[in-house]
Amino acid sequence: MFHSLSRWVMALVVVAGLSGCGYNDFQKLDEETRAAWSEVLNQYQRRADLVPNLVATVKGEASFEQDTLTQVIEARDVIENNKRKLEAIAGVSLQSAAEVKPILKRFQVMPLQPRAFEVWKEMALAGSPEILASQHNEEVAHQDLQRSVAGNFPTVSAVATWGQQNSYYISTINQNAVTSTAGIQASWPIFSGGQVTGQISQSRANYEKAQAQTDEARSRVITELRKQYDAVLSSEQKVAALNRAVESAMELKKAMRQSVKGGERINLDVLMADRQAANAQKDLAQAKYNYLLSYLRLKQQAGNLSSQDLETVATYFERDKSFVPPAVVPAKPLALKASEPIAQVSVLANPPSAVLEIPPRFKPQEVPVSATDSTTNLVTAPLE
Repeated sequence: MFHSLSRWVMALVVVAGLSGCGYNDFQKLDEETRAAWSEVLNQYQRRADLVPNLVATVKGEASFEQDTLTQVIEARDVIENNKRKLEAIAGVSLQSAAEVKPILKRFQVMPLQPRAFEVWKEMALAGSPEILASQHNEEVAHQDLQRSVAGNFPTVSAVATWGQQNSYYISTINQNAVTSTAGIQASWPIFSGGQVTGQISQSRANYEKAQAQTDEARSRVITELRKQYDAVLSSEQKVAALNRAVESAMELKKAMRQSVKGGERINLDVLMADRQAANAQKDLAQAKYNYLLSYLRLKQQAGNLSSQDLETVATYFERDKSFVPPAVVPAKPLALKASEPIAQVSVLANPPSAVLEIPPRFKPQEVPVSATDSTTNLVTAPLE
């Protein structure tokens, strides 16, 4: 009896101890476990939701890679075409485009001299080959118009005649008669069927057309001159800004690589940073080339482009020490002896033809001058 009672007392004590000090802890641990599992399920769901985004990203990068490959192929074609053009211009065969030395990294824009645009405009108006050619065409049209108008003017000519006549009759034998006259002849055109009037109208239209072409050439040259002038002035700021952009892109590449090592970024971010840096370097190189081209085109439009300007532009590229330019042999001037004439003209008193005699070293060529064999010769010389 005593032993069974003691067992019941001990069981009550254990149950009371468990209920008083451990039930609340069990409840708390169960809630924390449920909350942690719920967070695990949320993470799984979020990762499952990111799978379509990851697939879309991979597809986008695959498309970008394909576009990049297409651009690389097109760039190779452009390089090959430019290499052939350079070979045609320089007369030097190139094994590959890599033989062409790149532009210097230490690039500094030259200060533009003179600075004022009006000075460049005056130089272009005075020395531009396109404007000068248009002005010469205008002058030719003007002279042609004056020649057509002169068709209505009177002409005055000096006239001289000489004749000899032999006659035989029954009453006279071997009778000779010599006649000679000299004088001045004036003529005034009255009507030629409208030919002169038509020539004048045509010449006047051609002259007006030449004037319009000259004005158009001036406008076109000044517009292109202003464009290249502005490009040269703005190149200094563009090159400086793109240099800073390249430096920032390179720092971004380093930061991305460090972030990948720390687990904050992925390799895709590094690739995007590399692409941004490559684009910045490409834009900088293009700005440098555009500056050099604008400088040469500005000098060309102004009409004062010289070989010294080309040598100045060549200093912006790396030197190829192994390249030896072909020697240019200047043409020797033609030496003439003091006693040797260039040409001799001999005219006989009563010749069938007059012969132009040229020394043998000048490729002799006979130029016949026609003359009549009649007994009466008429010589007419217009007075200008």
